[in-house]
Amino acid sequence: MDPVAEELQLAFVDWHGLENTHGHHTAEMSGGQLAVRRGQPFTLTLHFHSRNYEALLLGNRVPAPRPERAIFLVSLSQPHSRAAWRASAVPSGPQSTDIAISAPAEAPVGQYQLNIHFDSGQGVSSSYQLGEILLLFNAWCPEDDVYLENEAERQEYVMNEHGVIFHGNKNWIHPVPWNYGQVPGTPLICLKLLDSNLQFQHHPGQDSALRSSPVYISRVLSAMVNSNDDSGVLLGNWGEDYSGGTRPSEWNSSIPILKQWERSGGQPVKYGQCWVFAAVMCTVMRSLGIPTRVVTNFDSGHEKDGNLVIDVFYDNTGQLLPRESKDSIWNFHVWNECWMVRRDLPPGYDGWQVLDATPQESSNGMYRCGPAPVKAIRNGDIHLHYDTPFVFSMVNADRVVWLLSGTRREKLQWNPSAVGNYISTKAVGSEQREDITHTYKHQEGTSAPPWGFRSPSLRETPPSRVRDEVALEAAAQGPSPACLPFGGVPAKGPPHLLSSGLGHSQPPQAAPPSTGSLGERQVFLKALTRSQPFSPIRTSTSTLPALQDGRRQEPPPGAQTFLHLQLVESPEIGQDIHLTLLARNLEFASKELKLSLSAQSVLHNGRPLVPFWQDTIYLSFSPKEGKPGGWPRMAAGTTLPWPPLPALFPQKSASLGTSPTDSTAGTCRRTSRSGWWPWGRRTPPGRRPWQRRPSQWQPPHS
Repeated sequence: MDPVAEELQLAFVDWHGLENTHGHHTAEMSGGQLAVRRGQPFTLTLHFHSRNYEALLLGNRVPAPRPERAIFLVSLSQPHSRAAWRASAVPSGPQSTDIAISAPAEAPVGQYQLNIHFDSGQGVSSSYQLGEILLLFNAWCPEDDVYLENEAERQEYVMNEHGVIFHGNKNWIHPVPWNYGQVPGTPLICLKLLDSNLQFQHHPGQDSALRSSPVYISRVLSAMVNSNDDSGVLLGNWGEDYSGGTRPSEWNSSIPILKQWERSGGQPVKYGQCWVFAAVMCTVMRSLGIPTRVVTNFDSGHEKDGNLVIDVFYDNTGQLLPRESKDSIWNFHVWNECWMVRRDLPPGYDGWQVLDATPQESSNGMYRCGPAPVKAIRNGDIHLHYDTPFVFSMVNADRVVWLLSGTRREKLQWNPSAVGNYISTKAVGSEQREDITHTYKHQEGTSAPPWGFRSPSLRETPPSRVRDEVALEAAAQGPSPACLPFGGVPAKGPPHLLSSGLGHSQPPQAAPPSTGSLGERQVFLKALTRSQPFSPIRTSTSTLPALQDGRRQEPPPGAQTFLHLQLVESPEIGQDIHLTLLARNLEFASKELKLSLSAQSVLHNGRPLVPFWQDTIYLSFSPKEGKPGGWPRMAAGTTLPWPPLPALFPQKSASLGTSPTDSTAGTCRRTSRSGWWPWGRRTPPGRRPWQRRPSQWQPPHS
């Protein structure tokens, strides 16, 4: 019989696991099957009884119909095109042949079944299943949409299994270690997560073909990491009852979360908050090959009206009104940035894209956010996909304080820099904090404020003279109230970063100055125009001052009375909090002031609790009289059993409200009806102490 007409039998396949995984940077995650990256050839050796072969068949192991099946001839030369599946054969022995296979740089990522078909050309043929491969994105391939040029960044944002996530507040930035763990089996869990999304359930072929795009995959996964719309990974919980699950602060690795989700058949894992959502998202994206990092935004805005303004309401007793104050500022919020080309947008928006898996607001009917280009956010181009208005408001919304008296609303204060401070990520190659605020926004206050625009959600009263023309600013000055290194010793000076495991503090890294042609205020107006194209926008400066960072040492222009709260010293855990009121009459006339005080706890997400203490004091001023600080403390009264200082015990913060006022940490009391008022944590005689205590400590969360 002619040997060519005989059936060709395959003996075995050598996958060259060590060589292929090392060359494709997948050694840490390859388990029972080979993981390779698209746009880069991999080699296998076929051992058989003869060397007659004609064609090679590659197809994704999924239910039909799915279009990403490639049939191509095995040539006798090296593959040249990256636009299609290619293979070349080189004889390596009497009964073996090396085959180099290369997937195109835009091939859909996923799990593929590799088959081979032998045909003698004389009616005799045979086929074999060689096994499965995992095809991933390739940050080392210039033709791939996730290509990163810098090797150190590739090692950090694709390969690194360990990192830190920054918690706390802008005055107390604390790194928390996290294990991302791209271990064997993780890519398969990620693919199961992709197969669980609603688009795949209804249109599997279309969904699978779209998996060539990192934009599509990242948007799908930002919805799948939370469980609000589908069988996603994590169930969020921002309360204090974590029964039936794990407290978010107890997680320190993504792997147990993903494995628990897989073992349970897709049941949500209890519980997560913003940094847990972001950490799991980082693991999933890096496992698929997309460069990803975790980003923390301190003083993160959560604006619900679409007007790019955080509206905060107080009544005339100084109480923060939660029902009217639908917007909020979280002490910190965590999301992801992923590196990719944006072929769906005009040129200039490639690079880092914001993804937020924390379920805050719905996007096209699902709780997801992004990808939003960081460059678009910085330049106010909030008309571009996806969810750029929401991300812009998280980092650059203005905060407006209102006094609510019946149906009358009065603007009291406008702060353009209250949101988006010390935006931080882990530095490449170290656990230090890198400040990336300048990538999100231009330097604050680089032009006149956009005062006078009308918020469509409010029936506003024009800025007018507030009662007795009081421009009150509540700001903690002096020693920083919450800068403690690990040993618990108060630290003096500006906001500090606590270095993990070093036992000392260091100043935050300052963001580089803006180099763009547009100022921060011009960008804000540009974004405001795009968000409210049919609303009149006036740019005249307000009669009330804009505050930089919520602090002011000197009276603002136009104010007739200046009030300022100052922290006397930084307390340690369990110590009293002492504040001093600095007051100054700026007019050439005597005056009497009635000052309403209210203290209430504010949760991490900006939601206030009911006031636990309220009082009223009276101030008498001679013309141009000032009342300096530094007075002796009064010993009268009983110590109030209140929880430790919010920044040291950061589950809650205490808000001191006055009418009108901003808020700050602490309580106050009037010690006499004449002289000056030292402020301390004391209970006046006959007043029942506040008994509320928090349950168990946990870090601040969003």
